[in-house]
Amino acid sequence: MKSQKISTQFFVNYLIIFFLILTLVLTTFLLHNTYTSIVENDLIIDVDKLIDDFYNYDLKTAAKNQKFTSDDYIEVVNEDYEIIDIYNSPKNIGYKYTHKELNKQVYSNNYYEYYLFYIEDTDNFILLHMNPIEQYTEVILLFIVFFIVVFFVSLIVYAKVSSEKIVIPIKKLVNGIEKISKGDYDSKIEFNATNELDLLKNSINQMSVKIKNEINLREKSEDNRKKLILNISHDVKTPLTNIIGYSQTLINEKDLSMDDLQSSIKIINTNGLLANKLINELFELSKLEMNEEMFSTENTDICELLRKKLIEYVSEFEDKNITYNFNIPSENITLNLNVIKFERAIDNLIQNSIKYNGSNFDINITLEKNMDKITIIIEDTGIGIPKEYHDSIFEPMVRVESSRNRALGGTGLGLSITKHIIKKHGGNITLDPSYLDGCRFIITLS
Repeated sequence: MKSQKISTQFFVNYLIIFFLILTLVLTTFLLHNTYTSIVENDLIIDVDKLIDDFYNYDLKTAAKNQKFTSDDYIEVVNEDYEIIDIYNSPKNIGYKYTHKELNKQVYSNNYYEYYLFYIEDTDNFILLHMNPIEQYTEVILLFIVFFIVVFFVSLIVYAKVSSEKIVIPIKKLVNGIEKISKGDYDSKIEFNATNELDLLKNSINQMSVKIKNEINLREKSEDNRKKLILNISHDVKTPLTNIIGYSQTLINEKDLSMDDLQSSIKIINTNGLLANKLINELFELSKLEMNEEMFSTENTDICELLRKKLIEYVSEFEDKNITYNFNIPSENITLNLNVIKFERAIDNLIQNSIKYNGSNFDINITLEKNMDKITIIIEDTGIGIPKEYHDSIFEPMVRVESSRNRALGGTGLGLSITKHIIKKHGGNITLDPSYLDGCRFIITLS
């Protein structure tokens, strides 16, 4: 539907009202003229016929052959101004006018029109009293009332129609904003409009959805932050407890054998390295999330980068009887990459596959180019990740079988760091839920 500006709509409204008034004025004028013309035609007196009928018959017959109203009358007056014959007259035969009275009635009366017709060969004359057209001036008032009533009825109807386009949408906007301001972000403003109000409605609805999403993200972020602090406290506590316990043993025990001494020092070192790794990875993740680290990129052949990186793992794959298949195009495909960080992301995925699957599995790594989109697929035929972890596997400190992770030296931060690195490159990484033979991670870059 074509959009119409409110200013244009108001202009159209004014034009419609103007033409409505003009139409009503013209209609009223034409109706009045038509009516008065009909009345005048109905009141036309054929004077010649009236005189002929008077000569040939009598006054009564002559009058009945004309279109007289109930207030019209005829008087025959002689030379002495005495009424000698009447038709419908309020005066009686024999009534005698004075000269002054006759002149006054004929020339000054405001209610009747008087016409004199002299009778041939006599000094008598016919005095014709006609109800004037002015008597119908009340018809003008009737048509004026008609005009006013029709105008206001039309105005009310049109105002109601116009309100559906402007006033009602504005009320719905106000009510919707009030609900949103009270926290009801699921409330939607609904109305149909073809002007700026429709754009405003859509903007407010979009803003409401955005605010709701922002609040949900903030609440989720707060929950993740609390969970992260709890997990970090738990994960740091274990190696620190071991370090403190075994170091306390070294302090208190004087007669430790060399083997016990070496074992205790090794445990202290292992737990210290684990705590240090956890802190370093947590620090790296924080810098990625807070954009505190410079993230410089350079134009890099991603195919060559992957080939060099994968060669580093060939020896380990063969030692652990891991069947590998690399499908990397021979062409040069260049992207702006931070080489160190991008290699770190690839390392995390490959090392996780080796760490949790051990040996005797397949790993396939493929790079595909489709138009301007680059896809890197890293899949294995290992133990896979349970479905209940698919939605949260890239969140910090989320680990499958945490006790086994701890034994393998996992911190639960590797995949989260990988996702942030890929996002820094303008890409995305997902875990394919349809792949059931192990894990399939899909990286998309453009």
